[in-house]
Formats: sequence, C-alpha cells, structure tokens
Amino acid sequence: MKQKKLLLFFLALIIFSSCSRTGFRGTINYNVTYPGSRIDYATQEALPASVRVTANNNLVKQEMRGGELEQIQISNSEDETVDVLLEIMGEKYHIQKNREDVLASLNRLPQPEFEFTGEVKEILGYTCQKVRAVTYDDFGEEYVSVIYFTEEIDGKPFNFNLPYKDIPGLMLLFEIRTGDINMRYEAENINSRRRSTGRRNFNIPSGYKTITYEELRSKLN
Repeated sequence: MKQKKLLLFFLALIIFSSCSRTGFRGTINYNVTYPGSRIDYATQEALPASVRVTANNNLVKQEMRGGELEQIQISNSEDETVDVLLEIMGEKYHIQKNREDVLASLNRLPQPEFEFTGEVKEILGYTCQKVRAVTYDDFGEEYVSVIYFTEEIDGKPFNFNLPYKDIPGLMLLFEIRTGDINMRYEAENINSRRRSTGRRNFNIPSGYKTITYEELRSKLN
C-alpha cells in the first residue's frame, strides 16, 4: 500500500512538472523537506530528500529519487513542452506533454494569489525578494507559502509549468503542495559552471516506454 501511495505521489508531481537575463547554464541543488504534510514517518523517509536541477538557457532538467522510484523531468520553455521519465521498480516510462497538456494541467490546479512584500534577503549570494503565495484547497482551507526568488536569474525556464509561472525569477526557496504532501525546496548551492550542461544532456535516453499519464495511472490502480 505504501509503495502504491508513493507511485501515485510521483505521478502527481508530473502535473507541475521541478545567471543573467540572457540565460543561465549550470546546476542548482535543492534540499527537500515536507513540513505540514499529512503523511507517516515511513512514507516521508521514502520520498526524495534532494533535487538536482540542470539548466542550459531554455532547457531545464530536474532529477529526483525516492526509494525505488526515480523521476527525471526535461522541460523546454521555448516551446513549453515537458518530458517526464519515470523508473519504477525497474520499469521505465516516458510521458510526453505538449503546450496544451501543460496548460490543461495548470488550469486544474488552484491559482495562487501573490503578495510581493518588498522584503529582501540574501541567499547564496543572490538578492532575493519575498513573496507570499496564498492558495485554497477544495474545502476552502487557506494555505500560505513563502517564496524567495532572485531576478538575477530569469524565472521562465524554471517556472513556466508551475503554478508559480508569474514569478519572474529563479525561486531559491518555495513550497509546492500536492494532496497530503507539502514539498519545501531550499537551494543548497548554485554552480554556474557549464560542465554537464551541453544540449545532448537534455536528450531523451533510450529504453523508456512511451505512455500517457492516464494509462500509467490506470496501470498503477
């Protein structure tokens, strides 16, 4: 039962599908915690504790692993597409999302109300602005998340497929809630070196079975 819950959680993450203004090439490593999540300790221990993000201008690759599950998400903000690669207990799946799919996924999510507070603080040497993001669940319960983003790094390549697409810079601290799970991302380091950021690192590797989100969800039910 716990394994099935984790599989469905990783599927839920597909919904979000996660320098200077002329573009950023490098890596960002995030620590991930789960404050306020309604899950037991064993489930939380099996969830990812870190996320590695690699960027080459409009191309962004996000890698996370939890237990026997691995997810890689490759996004292209120029054509607004997302490719999700899942490895689940030795089985490899590839889910393709075009611009319309990404937009449909976003439209199904609660739209945050943003309050740009005017407060700033430094994170990893970047000046970051503080934003309060307010959302409501299906029962009308309010959730407030704090975001810190820097305008020194263009946000569109990282944010276009998130509920935070209107945040103009790279978020170095933010939260995403999916059902009972709340993920808090906190940047641990940013490396602007270009090693391992060539465009071929964003190609889809062989060995993955192409499948739709609905087909995979049905397979797991």
